[in-house]
Amino acid sequence: ITAATRVGLGESSVWTSHRTPKATSVKAPKSPELHLEPLNCTAISVKWQQDVEDTATIQGYKLYYKEEGQQENGPIFLDTSD
Repeated sequence: ITAATRVGLGESSVWTSHRTPKATSVKAPKSPELHLEPLNCTAISVKWQQDVEDTATIQGYKLYYKEEGQQENGPIFLDTSD
């Protein structure tokens, strides 16, 4: 890397090389199966379930929502221990 200013180029940094590791068996989780149930005219129940074939350890979820015709709200962070 070399920094540049109006005066010119600076001294180059020492060259280095790095390889990214090969893919591991750990993968990003799949989207959960989502179930919505209206409770009344202003509230819904939201439930979801992790895919049974998904072996990723889930730490939490981000929930985004919006009223029809409005801007998106969120995220609400939901910890799996809740």
